[in-house]
Amino acid sequence: MEEAYFDAGVPIPDRYKKRNRAQQRKAVTDYIKSNPACTVTDIRKHTGVCIHRTFGTISNAYLAAGKIYAPRTPESGVMSSEVIKRSREFEKTMLLALEKYGAVQKKVFTGRGFADGILSVQNQRFVIEIKDFRASNNITQSQLKQLFSYMQDLRINTGILICPATSIPGNKQRYFYKDNKTIHIVTEQEIRGHSLTW
Repeated sequence: MEEAYFDAGVPIPDRYKKRNRAQQRKAVTDYIKSNPACTVTDIRKHTGVCIHRTFGTISNAYLAAGKIYAPRTPESGVMSSEVIKRSREFEKTMLLALEKYGAVQKKVFTGRGFADGILSVQNQRFVIEIKDFRASNNITQSQLKQLFSYMQDLRINTGILICPATSIPGNKQRYFYKDNKTIHIVTEQEIRGHSLTW
């Protein structure tokens, strides 16, 4: 692998360089510290290290990084059945409201997870994520990174993150840009009010 990069005159990515076990462990723990919600797939993709061979389990890798691993579930972070029910109903309602704008494809597998949907409006496509957060300023970089990764996997340059108005980021920023991709944060009121323009 290294010879191929050398012949092409291209720098070798760190994940393809020969590393001893200690170097591999450090690459993983550094990545976890910078990406505390990462999965086995994320770690393998960005570091080139096999978690199960190097640490045994992802929980051990998190512990080595000084973090606690919280297994992901469809309702990760949700504490009660009442909140789960409300969250599902909110998602269902928002996807139904989006059908006023165009065709909606629900629960789309991206390779790293499931996007809540894809909205197609004329010649444009949008990756949809719906977050039923009820605490103020609850949209963080973690949710934005998740949506950007889905957009990358699906090769769609625009994403829409729908949330209650109380969850808009504290700086009130509604547009985020990365690698020629754009995320728009919109509220449920804007979706229901048919006030979006493309």
